[in-house]
Amino acid sequence: DLLKLITNGFLSSDAKLVKQDEANENEEAENDGEYTIEGDPTDGALTVLGHKIGMSPEFLKETEFEQLAEIPFDSEKKYMATFHKLPDNIYRFIMKGALDVVAEYTDIDDEESEFWSERNELLTEEGNRVIGLASYTVEDENEANEITEDIEGWFDNNRKILTIDGLFGIMDPPREDVAESIKQTQEAGITVKMITGDHPRTASVIAKEI
Repeated sequence: DLLKLITNGFLSSDAKLVKQDEANENEEAENDGEYTIEGDPTDGALTVLGHKIGMSPEFLKETEFEQLAEIPFDSEKKYMATFHKLPDNIYRFIMKGALDVVAEYTDIDDEESEFWSERNELLTEEGNRVIGLASYTVEDENEANEITEDIEGWFDNNRKILTIDGLFGIMDPPREDVAESIKQTQEAGITVKMITGDHPRTASVIAKEI
């Protein structure tokens, strides 16, 4: 369900889309009326995509969407999670991270695992940063209260219940001046090494572009 995937990506994003003049407060902005991203660029891409289908802070308030709890991103665990109240007394737990990490918390069989792995590989081979999303819908209010009060404790005791929603492939090209900077560094006799948290295939494509 593409709409569910985009909605979950937007809900789990910590980034905000604000008008350029608001971002610069009272300063006169050259791009007055345009928007800028506040927060992580990867989350920003999910926020922008959500806005394109009509999601916005104003829309969320009008339709009774509300974030109730969050597990912040952890570099060791390599995922983050949020819990939301949706319209019609529906609740949703959303997990976001690398596919191999997200898949560990889902009850998928070998065939489905191969399906997602192949798509993950296709996206990384194109140089995309790949983000996997999985979710769990809650209709019982007692369980919703339990998650809200202790989301991490609940998640520790409820593994393998999530369903993979899909993958986002996000292109994050290197800045235009990177190639020249690397060339000058190498000419000075300095060895350049690439350190990244991206998938090795993604990093390889980006390195070849440079």
